[in-house]
Amino acid sequence: MELPHVGIHCHDKTCNVLDFLPYECPFCKKTFCQQHFKAANDLQNEVYNTYPKNTISVTPGHICPDKPMDVRATTCPVCSRVVPINRGADPNVAVNDHINAGCPDPGTSTSEKAYTNPCSMQGCSKKELVPILCQKCLKPFCIRHRLEADHKCSIAGSTPPAQKNGQSSAKTKMVSAAARQNTRGEQAAQLDKDRRDRAYRATQIRQDAALAQELQNSEQGLDKSSSSFTSQSSTNGNQCILS
Repeated sequence: MELPHVGIHCHDKTCNVLDFLPYECPFCKKTFCQQHFKAANDLQNEVYNTYPKNTISVTPGHICPDKPMDVRATTCPVCSRVVPINRGADPNVAVNDHINAGCPDPGTSTSEKAYTNPCSMQGCSKKELVPILCQKCLKPFCIRHRLEADHKCSIAGSTPPAQKNGQSSAKTKMVSAAARQNTRGEQAAQLDKDRRDRAYRATQIRQDAALAQELQNSEQGLDKSSSSFTSQSSTNGNQCILS
């Protein structure tokens, strides 16, 4: 049973299939089936139609006039540099113009005027796009001479006064922090010792009280035994006299 009200037909003129899960092109906002939803330009469609269909595994999609052209770059066969190509331009024309111009350096869209940071090393004419400053002498250098040993930094071995003051203040802060930490440690140790002493004295007092109570109980037991023995002896003596 057909359901014409369910699904959308593919907008490709050669397809027009009824798809229940259609795809929408992000450029032209039209709906297509799974085979034609990819956006392709005229060049890609021409390449697809040139080769046999069984040699290409990727479907061409639909020719979308709203799809922007890809920005591509190719390599010069003479100097092996990358030649930039403007959007929508023919790469063959761009490479031909590059070769006719004598393969200028650099072979990119970046102009030479952008490199305006010369190296401070004597005898070096290299320029950088971004200045690379030495942390010691604060002079700009190229990538090759950026290290202190490479440009023979004059103040690499000496420490600036500001840095010395910073180091001394940092050292003073470290010593003060260590002293405070030691003081807190000594105070904590003294408090712990006092707690142990108080606990020991309390335990000793409880033990002494228990021992005194036991001695008192034993003395009372002896007194009761002696008194009962005396009364029993007197009773026995009286009985002998009567007999």
